[in-house]
Amino acid sequence: SQEIKRDFEQIDVLLNNAGAYFGDARVATAENIEMTFMLSVQVPYILTTELLPLLEKAGGRVIHTSSFMHHFAQTRGLDFGLEQSYSAATAYNNAKLYTIWLAIAQAEALEKQGSFVTVNAYHPGLIATNLGNDGVKRNLRSRILARLMKPFSKDLDQGIETGYYLSLSPEVA
Repeated sequence: SQEIKRDFEQIDVLLNNAGAYFGDARVATAENIEMTFMLSVQVPYILTTELLPLLEKAGGRVIHTSSFMHHFAQTRGLDFGLEQSYSAATAYNNAKLYTIWLAIAQAEALEKQGSFVTVNAYHPGLIATNLGNDGVKRNLRSRILARLMKPFSKDLDQGIETGYYLSLSPEVA
């Protein structure tokens, strides 16, 4: 964020979009923060907070990429960091739900402050990417499901259309 603050006077749009599959075993930072949560929730929170003054100058927009998979989140109990029972799918699904919660919390806080910065989260659709395929041994069920879903997948250009709309439409401002 320091380079961005140094090189730009204002930010019109900040699109927080990241994804990774860390495998079947829980991976955590040195602070014991689960990596999917770190990448999908904590980093966008920190980046948005750091860049907020530049977004304020432009009356900018913050857009978080989430997923329909948030519907399958499992947030009961006290295992927030998935230390007791880890599954990559649960980590992903939970992170996407937390991304939506983050967007709501940011939007409400900014509105209370009288800010003109807007915050949204969106589901781009099922995108044909290699996420989760690189160097990861997948079980037969996962491989079959991936092949069955392929015809229903969007390409990257189709997947970003909602992101473009949220970035550019005067209706969202």
